[in-house]
Amino acid sequence: MSNHNTSTQKEIRESLNYIIKNMVTKAEHDMLVKRFGGLEERFDGLEERFDGLEKRFDIMETKQIVMQQDIAKLQSSVQEIRNTVNDAFGTLDGFLKKLDTEKMERTALHHKVDRHDIWIQDIAKKVDVHLS
Repeated sequence: MSNHNTSTQKEIRESLNYIIKNMVTKAEHDMLVKRFGGLEERFDGLEERFDGLEKRFDIMETKQIVMQQDIAKLQSSVQEIRNTVNDAFGTLDGFLKKLDTEKMERTALHHKVDRHDIWIQDIAKKVDVHLS
């Protein structure tokens, strides 16, 4: 219970007591005190329930802050993974370009060897040399 609520309740209680004492009979006074006393207990119960709800909201707020921090960590981790994957793709792309270049060089070399083979066969026929 906060100080403000306590002082407000005290002021209300004092005002009611003053009004009750000066405007009603003893029997009416006792009846009103009994009724308002019950209401005061009910309000105290409600106040306790609100305090409990306030604590629960505080806990939920703390959990929300922790979840936001966890989400930020996950986002950071995801970004790191993306960077790693992009680096890996860059490296793979470099290797694939090298393989493609090497394949073209091998193909060109193969054609050159084939031409040389044809030339050698032609020369062998002209000089009458039999190759196996």
